[in-house]
Amino acid sequence: MLSLPEETVAVLDDLAAEAGSTRSALVATLAQNEVLERRRRRAATLRAWLEQATEHGGNVAELVREDRHR
Repeated sequence: MLSLPEETVAVLDDLAAEAGSTRSALVATLAQNEVLERRRRRAATLRAWLEQATEHGGNVAELVREDRHR
């Protein structure tokens, strides 16, 4: 069970009515959309990090290879 301010519940009810849905379905959809958006942002951040790492990773990889042969 969620505890929400009455004003928020009223807004959710209005939005649900506009969508021809229920409050619960609307909240579930909003939560699911938020989870998907967070995953997209995290994936984009990881891709950016990996792109940066490949630009500078060559030297490190060479040092590791050299160290293995010692």
